[in-house]
Amino acid sequence: MRRTFTTITALGAVLALAACNGDSTDDTATDEDTAAVETTDETTDETTDETTDADTDTATADGEATTAGADGAGATAGGMTDPVCAEFFQTQGTPLSERATAQFEIVGAGDDLDPVSFSEVNLLNGRITDLVEDAEGEQADLLTRVNAPFDEVVQAVTSEDAGLEPEIAIPSVDTADAEAALEEFEASCA
Repeated sequence: MRRTFTTITALGAVLALAACNGDSTDDTATDEDTAAVETTDETTDETTDETTDADTDTATADGEATTAGADGAGATAGGMTDPVCAEFFQTQGTPLSERATAQFEIVGAGDDLDPVSFSEVNLLNGRITDLVEDAEGEQADLLTRVNAPFDEVVQAVTSEDAGLEPEIAIPSVDTADAEAALEEFEASCA
């Protein structure tokens, strides 16, 4: 179908060109031009077939590489099949894992927080708590450990009703176990 359309289009172009030249009676030139167009069209089809085969080979090679990458340490970049792992490490925007790492520094420093900083800790605590409910066994335990410093800060602030103060005092929190749990969780998801 494609070859016929291309040939008809090329033939039409040749006839239009011949009409513009004012020499529409030169059948030899028209036949030669048509033959050249058909030869070019066949070459194009062969090139297209070869390109398609090469593209298929590349796609197959890429598919194998992707599968091989998902088995090893590159799983976080390639896609996780476990929904809890995917939710924690691959959520759109900033993944929960990156947000947790950033908040470990903030709550670990023990400095007073402004309401915006506290709301980030509170939101992260809620998101991880929801994820713990979806997790089972070791995943739930690891996520609970990851969330422990955030939970401690939120509990301390809400028990004092200090969440809306311009400066929110937070307790001194040790994040070492939570950071270790985050590394263990990442390794279990890989």
